Amino acid sequence: MASFDWDGGSGVTTGATRVDVVAAPGSGKRRVKGVTVTNVDTATATVTFYYNDNGAIRQIGEPLTLAVNEAAQLPEGHVLDSTQSIQVSLGAAVATNELDFTSSWGDYTA
Repeated sequence: MASFDWDGGSGVTTGATRVDVVAAPGSGKRRVKGVTVTNVDTATATVTFYYNDNGAIRQIGEPLTLAVNEAAQLPEGHVLDSTQSIQVSLGAAVATNELDFTSSWGDYTA
């Protein structure tokens, strides 16, 4: 019977440079359960989610402006293969602290 092996990760943003918040699976398929980015900076921050398909970058939705301690969520439903990832970037450099992110996903196993 096929199933998903659930896992997750966490990290921080890198300013206006895109960072993988859900990396591509080594093989097979990866189902994104969710991604949350929390503004732990001392000023508002603009967050943008991206879908990276083997170097072809597409923005997911509109950029979101977060107040201090506010969070943005990317809903579940994206399915990635070994050449795809979910990324996030900020609209500008942070005032003091890079933003925190957490993510969860499941790798498909047959």
